[in-house]
Amino acid sequence: MNRYQIKITFISIAFICMAQHGLSQKMLISQQMQEDFQVFKNSIQDIHPGLYWYGDSSEVADRFNGIEESITTDLSIQSFYGLLQEFYAGINCGHSWMQRPKAWTNQLDSGNYRLPFDLYFEDSVFTIMNDLTADQEVEIGAQILAMNGVSMLEIVNNLKRYTISDGFNQTRRFNFVATNFYHLYQLHYGLADSFELEIYSPNLKQKVTKTFQGLTKAGYESVKIERYGAEPNRWSQPLAQFSISEGIGYLDINTFAKGWLKSRDIKYKKFLKNSFAQMKEQGVKKLILDIRGNGGGDDYLGAMLCQYLINEEFGYFDRMETVTSKFNYKDYSNTKWMNWIGVILKKDKKKPGYFTFNYHRGLRTQKPNDLTFNGELVVLVDGQTFSTAADVASILYENGRGTFVGREVGGGYYGNNSAMQYDITLPNSKITYYIPIVRYYSSVDKPELYGHGVKPDIVVKKTYEDYMSKRDAGLEKAKSLLNN
Repeated sequence: MNRYQIKITFISIAFICMAQHGLSQKMLISQQMQEDFQVFKNSIQDIHPGLYWYGDSSEVADRFNGIEESITTDLSIQSFYGLLQEFYAGINCGHSWMQRPKAWTNQLDSGNYRLPFDLYFEDSVFTIMNDLTADQEVEIGAQILAMNGVSMLEIVNNLKRYTISDGFNQTRRFNFVATNFYHLYQLHYGLADSFELEIYSPNLKQKVTKTFQGLTKAGYESVKIERYGAEPNRWSQPLAQFSISEGIGYLDINTFAKGWLKSRDIKYKKFLKNSFAQMKEQGVKKLILDIRGNGGGDDYLGAMLCQYLINEEFGYFDRMETVTSKFNYKDYSNTKWMNWIGVILKKDKKKPGYFTFNYHRGLRTQKPNDLTFNGELVVLVDGQTFSTAADVASILYENGRGTFVGREVGGGYYGNNSAMQYDITLPNSKITYYIPIVRYYSSVDKPELYGHGVKPDIVVKKTYEDYMSKRDAGLEKAKSLLNN
């Protein structure tokens, strides 16, 4: 038995115990899981263009075999989901995602399975921001060192196995743990409605261990609003904005999604033109580009931005390929474009079994704009800089444009698997997953960044103290660099 199969066995035991605790009454017999698994395995092998990008065929085969050996006995739906999710995350593709079973999510949200604290998470450190317990006896700013006898470092490392990211990047995986902690914790460790916590108090400089009862999702949100007020709606933040202050331009772009920008009445092409024209008119020679938290969007909007920042011809994508032009899973899919996608693909004569695009703007040689900015540039990035935003970061970095400040970019330097997503719902478990169909090869060549995103020239972390004081340390650093 190889190491992967041993790991799968231990995880399966944990899932079986979780089912026995009553997390879900819906069980799958082995035959049902075998049927679902064959659809899962065959569809990924037939469609996913990056299945072997970060792992060879023998490694992938071992991981498939590990799942098959784990479904010889009946399991709950969420146990089966956990096995599939860990495999899918192991492809190391940030666009390969799977929906949690709805019934399981509803049960978790309705039970007392949520820790009664509002936490700030940074690099395996969990700091208490808000105390939602009845007596409010825990110090704000205290750190949780262990939960139910397991160190938080070990917990985070275990939960990262279910998180998705391009290559071996960790910043995006940490973010997934932070935003999905409760569901991931219950998935891996089993049902828990009480939590024994080892807590360190910075003020008292001592550790204390105490048990806390969990809250429902509704209870958690109700107490939080009552005590601390409602949080600002992050979706109401500006999607794109530009300003000039003290001779420094600040271009903040939070998405490259054309539809989302349009919904806010932002005409992206006009927005860029006006922003760079304003800098040229005022003689601005310093610019901060902020693409932190930008999860991507339409490819050509990223290329368009680069045309304003690179003063010579450059490549954006070298190649776009798929491993099929036919999609034979219509009985399990609601995807509507599957009947016409083959029209825009052509067989690759030099690479049998692959198909390339007949046309795409990103494959053309990109030319600088008449308003191209040639001054000093600082680019702010983080683990949530992903997809098209990661492409922008890669192309700027490859062409020597800018000093990068922040955390490692969450998307792959060499490209990603994305574009259209093919959804498949398994017949018995009703688990739905999404397969990206296009592999993008960015026009880059820096082998040291294989499996990673752009690594910043200057690392700036957003600490708990920064968050609580609303301090933007990254932006401060960018301004400092341009003012020196």
